[in-house]
Amino acid sequence: MLLVKTILKPSLLGGMGLFAGEDIKKGQLIWKYSEETCLILTKPQFTHVEKTNITQKESSILEHFLIYGYYGEKINGVVLHLDNERFINHSDAPNRSGGWDHAIANHDIRKGEELTDSYSSYDSCDWFENLKESYKIWKPDNVKPHAVS
Repeated sequence: MLLVKTILKPSLLGGMGLFAGEDIKKGQLIWKYSEETCLILTKPQFTHVEKTNITQKESSILEHFLIYGYYGEKINGVVLHLDNERFINHSDAPNRSGGWDHAIANHDIRKGEELTDSYSSYDSCDWFENLKESYKIWKPDNVKPHAVS
């Protein structure tokens, strides 16, 4: 759930981006997990889906999780945002950071500045990466998630 005012608009980083709609102070909580604005599929749920005959619609939903979701080690699952948080773009010098369940400002962020994360700080695991490969989900070579044992 976004906790600050934001604006959605085209990004110089590519596609759409999420921009601060107000000044944000260093350390301020920007986003936190909420059941109302996120869906989670755990490894057991993915495993169950893999073993069943699924419809084209279900396959499309699964693909959406694999493309737009991210792995969280603590939940051993994939989080998919339903709010505008899903428009956060990657930066090698992000202005926010956190975990699967929250994001805080790394420094003061001015109104109008694009909110960014470093995708390379996201958790990763073999089952999630293998599932993405089996669905032929593109992953940029220059953005490698943090490996989790």
